[in-house]
Amino acid sequence: MIHSEQAPPLILLHFLTWFKANSSGRFDTLIRRKGPLGGEFQKLGATYNWIVPALPLSRLSRVRSRLAGLTPSPLSNRKLIREIRDQKYDLIYANTIASSDVLHDLLQEIDAPLILHVHELEMAINLYCDRKKFDLVKNRVNTFIAVSEVVRQNLIANHSIPEEKIALVHEFAVACPTLHSDRETLLRELGIPSNAFVVGGAGTIEWRKGADLFVQVAGRVQSQESYDRPVFFLWIGGHAEEHYLRQIRYDIKTAGLSERVVLPGSKPNPADYFNLFDLFLLPSREDPFPLVSLETGQMGKPIICFDKQVGSTEFIDEHCGAVVPYLGVEAMAEAVLSFYRDPEKLESAGKAIIKKTEPFRIENQGPKILEIIQSVYSGFKHLSNTH
Repeated sequence: MIHSEQAPPLILLHFLTWFKANSSGRFDTLIRRKGPLGGEFQKLGATYNWIVPALPLSRLSRVRSRLAGLTPSPLSNRKLIREIRDQKYDLIYANTIASSDVLHDLLQEIDAPLILHVHELEMAINLYCDRKKFDLVKNRVNTFIAVSEVVRQNLIANHSIPEEKIALVHEFAVACPTLHSDRETLLRELGIPSNAFVVGGAGTIEWRKGADLFVQVAGRVQSQESYDRPVFFLWIGGHAEEHYLRQIRYDIKTAGLSERVVLPGSKPNPADYFNLFDLFLLPSREDPFPLVSLETGQMGKPIICFDKQVGSTEFIDEHCGAVVPYLGVEAMAEAVLSFYRDPEKLESAGKAIIKKTEPFRIENQGPKILEIIQSVYSGFKHLSNTH
């Protein structure tokens, strides 16, 4: 199993936990870059740590850094590859297209069937993937797993992947999380009145996630709200590029929204903050099948999103939220106001979204991935025995 910080590590962790409990198969994990969940992967089995090269430096700086032990030598990865090769693994399951650089090097030494789980759309692929290495690797992939129909279509249209090599398995969430903080305490912490209508957003504050569009929707909604129940916009998440965050804050201040748009950053217990939402706004320009839409959906929060490049449109409809035209900020604001003005519609959509997200649980999606693993491994063994 190859894990990378660019693909949802939590999805992989949930799947491996399920796999260990529901299969006799054994696995080890190669971590491309250790993140906060590294210790959790170690609890499941042996882990290897890939060395990701630092940003390019001048030749003199590279020599100095290497002598100082700051920049690991590529030889370290070569040694790791030989160690992995000697274990004679039966199959490689890669959790992200961003692992193409690792796969390229591994496949020089290892002849094993390969499953590539693709959580990315085209913009993310261009940002996080070594395209030249992916073009070399993709012909070695036995089966691609696409997390949504829009991802599947992107692989076909932009990467010439044959349809028959792509399996569709939607992302999944675990059971609705346990809450640790009460609503009133968190609202006071954030400076939000207890009677406020809270429109939620979540994710990295970046262009793809549409944090700037979230602010634009807030401006349009504020001009039409009823002041007996103020509307607040709360975005949970951080790790933005500093210049982009400054631009967002500039827009908030200049538009007079400083009292209504709250950006508290990342939280260790995001579900507690999701529970504050009356509905969830997903203004992403590109989002393959966002886990947060499943998490908030399980909590009964209606979802509003754009069409085109958002996988969540495969389960969101007018009964549980709204899908509006791509970049249609005005339409998104109108959809927010329609729920704000109609409590019965809000309640009905909240009940509907819970039912809509029920199929996207590990107990439903895990067996599909396991079946693909068994099929690929069996097919490879049969093929190998014919030579």
